[in-house]
Amino acid sequence: MPQLSYIHSPDQTAPASDNGTRRDIRVINAALADAGQRQIAETLLATAARLIGHARAGRAVARPLDQAALSALGRLGVDGAEVMEDAAFYGSDSVAGGVAARVQVVGDAVPLARVARLIGVSDSRLRQRIGAGTLIAVARPHGRGWLIPSFQLTETGEVPHLARVLSALQRTLSAEALARAFTLPNDDLGGQSPRDWLISGGDPAPVQRLMAAL
Repeated sequence: MPQLSYIHSPDQTAPASDNGTRRDIRVINAALADAGQRQIAETLLATAARLIGHARAGRAVARPLDQAALSALGRLGVDGAEVMEDAAFYGSDSVAGGVAARVQVVGDAVPLARVARLIGVSDSRLRQRIGAGTLIAVARPHGRGWLIPSFQLTETGEVPHLARVLSALQRTLSAEALARAFTLPNDDLGGQSPRDWLISGGDPAPVQRLMAAL
């Protein structure tokens, strides 16, 4: 198993975060070597690499916000005139929350081949559904196939009427956003989540309307 390395020149003063960084790397290395945690660790590493790439690209093409954007941010209580350093932005609660949501969805996801066996169809059929938007998938880090987020699955197959309700979506949403929409209680469903509603035999029509409104 390849190990991450943390290189520090001996003629430089060690940063205050040195011990914390080394500890983080040890945790990631341990997770990479653990079959149960490897999927999460790989996702975290790939996400971190993307964030760093975005930060670098952002510095190269950064432009001031126009007045419309500043006004929109102001309505949300955000002062668009304040400049946030990259380190502060990528260490913010919003970014951390987004990464955590992604890791949770990917960490619980099931490899496509296993889902195909569970449902009783071919891998190619599931890929067709992914392309059609009637099955939500996330790519494995570095393009090694598909993972199927578990909110769409039960112990014996897929959530009833899954393809029908997903086909009602009017726009592309992240797997994290859909996982949240499927698993949170909803007043229109008597307090049940869409997932529980469908599994318990509920009419898929109101779930379709909820999906269409997202």
